[in-house]
Parts: sequence; C-alpha cells; structure tokens
Amino acid sequence: MATPNISEVTAPTLRAIRIVRWSDGVLALVATFFALSLPVPTSWSTSILWLHWSGIAVFAAVLAWRLRQLTLPLWWAAAFLSGYVLLNAITSFDRFIQAVRDQPGPAVTLSLAIASLTWISQLIVAVCLYYTRSSLRASKEGPSAI
Repeated sequence: MATPNISEVTAPTLRAIRIVRWSDGVLALVATFFALSLPVPTSWSTSILWLHWSGIAVFAAVLAWRLRQLTLPLWWAAAFLSGYVLLNAITSFDRFIQAVRDQPGPAVTLSLAIASLTWISQLIVAVCLYYTRSSLRASKEGPSAI
C-alpha cells in the first residue's frame, strides 16, 4: 500500500503520529511489566492472563516501532489495540475499584495507577487517531468514511 507523501502530511499530523508511537511504547512497557509480574503460567487461567499481557506488549511494541508513516493497515491496527484496551478498561474498572475498597493500601493503589496509565495512553491514541484520519482521506489510500 502506498504511504502518504511526506510533503502532503502536515506538521500537526506528524506530531499526532509521534504521540501515538510514544503512547503505544508506554503501553508496551506497562504490559511487559504486568506480564513479567505474573507467575509462570502453569494453569489455564494464568496462561490466559499471561498471554493477554504478553500479546498486548508485543502488539504495542510493534506498532510503536512501525508507525513511522501513516498507512491504513497500521491505522486500523492502532485503532483496534486502542479500542481493545479501552473496552477492557470499561469492563474491569469495577473490579479495580472493588479491590481498592477491599484491600486499601499502597500496592493496590499503585496497581490501579499503573493500570490507569494504560487506559490514559490508549485514550490519547484514540484521540490522535481520530485527528489523523483526515490524512488517510487525503492520501486516497482508504475509504473516505473512516
């Protein structure tokens, strides 16, 4: 697929792409931290959680590495990851709040802070991707109704 000509991409769009790359890099680091903090997967339930965090870490790291120029497949991959993380944030938010209520302490609060870092980074990615969709329209690379 053709990438947009760099002269056609505006400076704010390049800045938004750079922000998306950094936010995905932060997500990759946090997901790696969560994956490595889990015990070695011996049962099915710990394997799923370990694969979840390892997969997010690898996916986010690849996106942070490859998102140098905006292409439609990378845009959709970043949008998918952002949506996936935000959907998980919505569904697991009540569990985090319940954990803070049941066991108040610095460890649970730190865990909630680190988890909210992933949510905030992907919210930033979603806003930046919404902003950069006009560049994809201008490149005539994808559908006009992104």
